[in-house]
Amino acid sequence: MGRILLMVLMMCVAQTAHAQVKGPSIRDKPVDVQADKLEVDQEKQEATFSGNVRVEQANLRLAADKLTVYYAADGGNEVGQAVRKIVADGEAVTVVYAKDTATGKQAVYDVEKSEVVLDGGVVLVRGGNTLKGDKLVFNLTTGKVSLLSSGSQRVRAQFTPKASKK
Repeated sequence: MGRILLMVLMMCVAQTAHAQVKGPSIRDKPVDVQADKLEVDQEKQEATFSGNVRVEQANLRLAADKLTVYYAADGGNEVGQAVRKIVADGEAVTVVYAKDTATGKQAVYDVEKSEVVLDGGVVLVRGGNTLKGDKLVFNLTTGKVSLLSSGSQRVRAQFTPKASKK
């Protein structure tokens, strides 16, 4: 059990960092995962961190009520290869990377699609600029980011110009 738990933790760490960022790699940086509780269900092939979950790696931070790692039993010999999907959810999921802060109700990293989706009243803040929508989709392969709306709500952007120096 202890060996499997260690492997699950390492898989979570290896894939979470890759999932959240595009640009300079932080995959080799140490990762700190903290939570009130960790449960591993080998039958369901998932590990769940719950209660005030905090993940930190270099200048990437994630906060959520719950983080679930879904893995495949036939993950091969390499640690991290078995992760299929990582889901962070709760009342507010917050992802901070460099100068960007994004919040929503759920973040899903699909390893096969190489895509991160943040859902549920998404707010993205950079400096004095704010973007709002229902869903943020980030393709890690292409680097393309899409902010989408649903229903009668529209995507909203508020840009604050920098004061010019005189």
